[in-house]
Amino acid sequence: MISPTPDKYPTIFNVHGVNIIEVMLGHFENKKILNTDIAFNLIGKTGTDQRGVSREVYSAFWKDFLTGEAEGEESRVPAINIKWQEEEWNSVGRILLKGFTDHAVFPLKLNKAFTIGLINGEEHVSYTHLRAHET
Repeated sequence: MISPTPDKYPTIFNVHGVNIIEVMLGHFENKKILNTDIAFNLIGKTGTDQRGVSREVYSAFWKDFLTGEAEGEESRVPAINIKWQEEEWNSVGRILLKGFTDHAVFPLKLNKAFTIGLINGEEHVSYTHLRAHET
């Protein structure tokens, strides 16, 4: 069986820093995005995407997400809210996976217990992880 050849050029997404969360959630609605070569055009910035622009877009998304959609002091946990449903949370997961696999971008401010549960499952989160922030 002959496997299809990937597109010669990546899919380009235009992103503006002002509403980056909403725009990124929209771009990552479809799970096929995980198998697509993508690049970003950051509106208002010049230059082509040689990984730097993509890393900047993912980093800007996580900065805004952790500031506005997560809670915590030293580390942050995504906050459940009524404006986001399953499809928005699936998009957040795809952004996390694609940013990490393609550009090694990972939001280090995510709470350790949350991250362990996310990657390995809730059963791997220990009481020690949950109490780690206390002194």
